[in-house]
Formats: sequence, structure tokens, C-alpha cells
Amino acid sequence: MRNLPIGIQSFSDIRNNYIYVDKTIYIYDVVMSGKVYFLSRPKRFGKSLLIDTLKCLLESKKELFENLWIYDKWDWDKKYPVVKFDMGSFIGFEFSKGEKNIVYAEWEKTAVSEPKVS
Repeated sequence: MRNLPIGIQSFSDIRNNYIYVDKTIYIYDVVMSGKVYFLSRPKRFGKSLLIDTLKCLLESKKELFENLWIYDKWDWDKKYPVVKFDMGSFIGFEFSKGEKNIVYAEWEKTAVSEPKVS
């Protein structure tokens, strides 16, 4: 009998060694909606597992999704680039002044400017 995945955040580890409750129908809805989502949930609520599951899906790791709802609905021939930041690794991290300027300059390029009121 498989164990419950307490504290496990890796989708591939869970699929290979633990009990997994299939929630891929919801992941499919999120991906297909084309909206932006902000994941604001309490600690230990499955945010990291959700992101890792999305990463595996977008990287077309088909074997991990066998016998799940999404398996025959996803185009496994397409792979999407994934950039994942682990915010936990930024604890105590400080940008140098030059790095701050680069980050700010990139943000300014992509930020939507507010209308000027005269």
C-alpha cells in the first residue's frame, strides 16, 4: 500500500511512490482559461506541488500523467519553456545596486504605465 505524500512537493516523486488524488481537470481549466492567477494560500496548502505539476505538464512528461484525467486531452507533442523561481532560496539574498537597476529597468519595460492626469 502506498503512503500519503506528507511534505512531498515533487509531482514525479508522488506519482511514482505515493497516493495521488487526480486534480488534473482543474489544472486543465486553469491552463486553458488563459488568465493570470495569483496563488495566495496558507502554508502547506499544495502551491509548490501545483506548480511542479504544471511544470511537468508543460514540459510534456507524458509518462507521469498516465491514467489521469488529462492524459488523453493534452497535446504531448508540444513542449513549453518553463522558468521556475523558488522564492524560499531568496531568504537573506540582497541585490547589489547594479542588479537592482537591471531588475527595475526590465520591470519598467514590461509594466503598464498609468495614464497621466493633468
